[in-house]
Amino acid sequence: MRGKARICVATVAFGMGIDKADVEGIIHLNLSSSPEHYLQEIGRAGRDGRLSQAIALPTIDEIPVRHSLAHSNFISESQIRCLLYCLKDAVMEQSIIVQDGRQSLNVALAVERLTVECDLKAETIETILSILEQKGGETPLLHVEGFNYDNATIAMKKCSIERLAEREPVAACIKRVGVCFDQPIGVERDDDDDGNDDDGPISKLPDSTTFKRHFLAYCKGSYAFSVTKCANALGRTSESRHVFATLRRLQIHGDLELALDTSDKGRVFMLTISSAGLHFFHDSSADFDERVRDITTQLLESCTTSILSGAQKVLNMNTILREICDDTSNMTQVVESKKKEEIQGKSSNQKFNESMSRYFGKGLLQNQQEDEDDDRHKGGNLPNTFSRVRLPVLENDLHVILRDLPVLTTQTQQTTAEKSSIHAPILGDSRFLEYTAVTVTKFLHGLDSPRIPSRIFQNHVLFGKWRQTNFTTILDAVKGFLQYPEKI
Repeated sequence: MRGKARICVATVAFGMGIDKADVEGIIHLNLSSSPEHYLQEIGRAGRDGRLSQAIALPTIDEIPVRHSLAHSNFISESQIRCLLYCLKDAVMEQSIIVQDGRQSLNVALAVERLTVECDLKAETIETILSILEQKGGETPLLHVEGFNYDNATIAMKKCSIERLAEREPVAACIKRVGVCFDQPIGVERDDDDDGNDDDGPISKLPDSTTFKRHFLAYCKGSYAFSVTKCANALGRTSESRHVFATLRRLQIHGDLELALDTSDKGRVFMLTISSAGLHFFHDSSADFDERVRDITTQLLESCTTSILSGAQKVLNMNTILREICDDTSNMTQVVESKKKEEIQGKSSNQKFNESMSRYFGKGLLQNQQEDEDDDRHKGGNLPNTFSRVRLPVLENDLHVILRDLPVLTTQTQQTTAEKSSIHAPILGDSRFLEYTAVTVTKFLHGLDSPRIPSRIFQNHVLFGKWRQTNFTTILDAVKGFLQYPEKI
């Protein structure tokens, strides 16, 4: 930023954040994910009005890889349905705490458990919940508050939680919804009602957890609880932030010690369920399943449309760069080197502007070099750098995956989640064929998920084997094999 370095090597995220007026050029070593991204990235240069250059050096082989990565968040109906039923279970659990006919409810969804149970990445879950919020219009089912931490522990220092509850409603709520995992190390006596607990001897409990840790000051008991449950029990208008504020005040005054679980296991999605959402999720009639199916279909359509649009943008970016490359390489004028560079520069700029104008005018660019005879093998409208789908080989690979993955993913699930709900999709189960097809296809493309982390499965011989082929073509073929199992 001080001008002492002439070259800055940056990731896309870092490069997008550079606000430096005298950048003279941008060099891309990889293909941008879309024309929109490319324009923003090269827009870092020439902000002072001087001539600047944009140079792209992508390789042909990375086009299928980029196209594959665009499908990394591809999901199935079963996964969305599992998310909705998990949300229903959470609403019902929280509703047990409150019976006051309130118009909204705070809900915390444990990120780690939910991602494994639904086999959805955290950012995908957040996207689905945001779409669900937007589809509600003026009466959404929920409001997404973002990520937070919900599992808290307090250790009483001055008095018991019962005594604190006499003047602090939060303490009474903690006693109601929390678990006392560490009993007081002594029996309190207050025979003369003077408010002091120092009248009689204290009989210590040798099995006390805090006593073993030598927290001798914390002798009044320790409690673990959900901040969200505490907020719901506190009152109609109470929120988690009100509970946090009270606990911090009590900690400053020395009444208790507060510890918050900030690990991955303690991370949660914070949601506010509206009155419409409470009415929806409390519905126990047969119509509820039908309404879930309708919402699932809408959410899947929105997610799939976005993913396929992103994949098409990769092809559009490739087409734009290919057109510029072909235009400059076909120049036949024999001129001086310096003059040739000027002509090539003008030609590439003109071609780039024409391609971008066409893209933003139509939103779609066709690759003129595609081989129409190969379209049925590759999925259509794909560059010839994509590999063909060899169906007999794919069948054999599917045999291996259906033999290996169900056992391996079950082991992964058991180590990261306590117990899955009955709605969790199961790989290889006949009830979840669509989920199985999506999971197998992502595995063949080297795209991981919470149940199939790349750090564990990247050494599998089939992980990423078919990345150079079209994702949707592989998916359609796998679906066909699963629907007619006698073929495999």
